[in-house]
Amino acid sequence: MPLLSDHNLYPGVNAHLNSFLQQSGGGWESFHVRHINDLQAHLDQVLPRGYYALSEKSHQISTYGADADARFQTHSDIAIYRLPTADPSSAGGILAPTLSLPMREVLIDLQDEALMSVVIYQVREGRFPGTPITRIELLSPANKPRGSDYRPYLARRLSGLRAGIALVEIDFLHQQRALLPTLPSYPQADAGSAPYSVLISDPRPELMQGKVDAYAIAVDVPLPVLALPLADAETVSLDMGAVYAQTFTSVRVFSQLVDYALDPPAFDKFTPDDQAKIQAILQRIRAESPP
Repeated sequence: MPLLSDHNLYPGVNAHLNSFLQQSGGGWESFHVRHINDLQAHLDQVLPRGYYALSEKSHQISTYGADADARFQTHSDIAIYRLPTADPSSAGGILAPTLSLPMREVLIDLQDEALMSVVIYQVREGRFPGTPITRIELLSPANKPRGSDYRPYLARRLSGLRAGIALVEIDFLHQQRALLPTLPSYPQADAGSAPYSVLISDPRPELMQGKVDAYAIAVDVPLPVLALPLADAETVSLDMGAVYAQTFTSVRVFSQLVDYALDPPAFDKFTPDDQAKIQAILQRIRAESPP
């Protein structure tokens, strides 16, 4: 008998739903659109005065359809803008990064990829939409290593960093290698890797003096509260768990795809250690479910 729930019963990312979405035709695009909208709405509630969040065209491209003529569509991800009257604000209760790397070290490894193309951005001071400060990307399969848009995506992300715009990249795609070659990769079971992660790249005070903070997120822990960089030394707290819970419950089909009586799809894509953690979570859920 299926074991379903309207709410996410995992402590963090739902391994069942996340694995299903990564299958061919699994609906990743629908999750992406909804989660980005929920992130934008959440940020507009917590940003300090003088900032606002907009959903706009992503650096990424996603392919639809299985044939060679599949059409391309840009996602709407999030940019944070600053108005001239922003007040200082700081975040509390945030998670420390798992790994911090100098931006110089990351860029050296990526230069061969990033020079494939050039993107020029124009900042229009004193006009809507204001000055871009931070971009948030929810990574899609086509933009990870070996994906059809990987090299162009690296070029576009580097162009944004060169323009001084901080970049936050949320990666729920445990079945593909880490975005940056300097980071431990989960499919290869590298030491220090995790199925889910967040990268926060801050190119300030200037590109070669910036840094990249990596946050590894295990399969059996709640999603963290992170401090996203704003202008100067300001930050804003992003409660990833609250946003994920909103996405899970707001789209009815997501809960209907998750049968806790079964193992997640493509269960072998998790490491043996994480398979054991998931089994422990499922045993608790099954034991606590009404007969």
